[in-house]
Amino acid sequence: MLRTPLLILYSWLSSLAIKALLPFAARHDKLRGQLAQRPTVKELTLAVARERARMKRCAVFFCSSAGEYEQAKPLVERLLAAPSTYVQILFFSQSGLAFAKARGETAPCALCPVTDSVFDWGSLFTALRPDVVAVIRHEVWPGFVDTARHFAKVYLVDASRSLGETNSGAKRWFRGAVLGWFDRVFPVSAADAAYFRDTYGLKPAQVEVTGDTKYDRVRERALARRADAAAWRERLAPTARGRRRLIVGSAHPADCEALAAAMAQFPAWRAAWQVVVAPHHVQPERVDPLVAILARAGVEPIRYTGFTGKEPELDVLVLDTMGMLAEAYGACDAALVGGAMHHQVHNVLEPACHGLALAFGPHYKNSPEAVLLAGAGHATVVQDGKEFGAWWQGLAPAGAEASRLALQAAVEQLCGASDRILAAWRNDAR
Repeated sequence: MLRTPLLILYSWLSSLAIKALLPFAARHDKLRGQLAQRPTVKELTLAVARERARMKRCAVFFCSSAGEYEQAKPLVERLLAAPSTYVQILFFSQSGLAFAKARGETAPCALCPVTDSVFDWGSLFTALRPDVVAVIRHEVWPGFVDTARHFAKVYLVDASRSLGETNSGAKRWFRGAVLGWFDRVFPVSAADAAYFRDTYGLKPAQVEVTGDTKYDRVRERALARRADAAAWRERLAPTARGRRRLIVGSAHPADCEALAAAMAQFPAWRAAWQVVVAPHHVQPERVDPLVAILARAGVEPIRYTGFTGKEPELDVLVLDTMGMLAEAYGACDAALVGGAMHHQVHNVLEPACHGLALAFGPHYKNSPEAVLLAGAGHATVVQDGKEFGAWWQGLAPAGAEASRLALQAAVEQLCGASDRILAAWRNDAR
């Protein structure tokens, strides 16, 4: 068959090209960072073989970086809970591996080999002997996919149309050929399923809409952090004096300008609300302009790094520390999700999972879940600070609990992709 000699030639030429480029890559900061601590195939094989041999089953996840890892995480956790199951996570990006380790990942995880050689992948898969191989989202490497399909069922999970996909006929043909090697492709929506069938010629039986595992991930993470959110709310309680709490999450200058305008329009806000501003970037040079915007509006915020919890007055708290947004959302009652006042909205799922009253700016079409929540009336689109102020003033305590439950129910309807995918894997294994 022609495919086999072509893949051998591809493996040989790509390996040769990469080896030739290594001296040049070592002088490039970004490339050098990607190559640092990347194991050889032999090292990786020896590292996984012994532990894998102790387990009955094995699943391998190929993640490009941190985002794909987060989407794989609900599946990883479910498989780790199964008896005698070994899970191996492979990253293309050094940052993805660092992200997983920083979050205490217990499943074995490593950087993939530097080449997409069928010989390298063959050595690794011989040691892993996987039952399932899952590629998350967009990384479709011919050497990896072709080798994996000789060892296990191979799936493309959370498949969607990439914004970077080209209209080149040759590239479409090549990508379609590789996609045809997958046993199943699991798109996140019916529109994405139609795209994969129509553009790449995949058979209808090969494509099954399952939804997006990111919804499961955000919801389960929010549930797991309820205790942290409660502790955060308790710490702020003495300074709140019974007031409700608004958060501006992932805030940029445009979001703070809208907040300042809303404060001017709603002068009684101090009596009813405490405000938390969570900047999208927490470096001092990025936080200072946000504080200056609020200062011009007559507000003297306290930064979290200087917060003691004993302040007699705390109207606005600015989170100038990373990693606090999820817990902060859980301690608030309403949110303006940042980014959409000037460019594109940030993550609306985390505040939605906590049932917060939601608003965001007009630039939100980049987020399918923001479109869905706004269309269903579970979130409000505000054009400027004036509209935001009117929305903020209208958030009466009466009916807040009903709105919270309705929003959480809407998020629940988005979840379930992970269980549907696992059910499909079990059916395929029969």
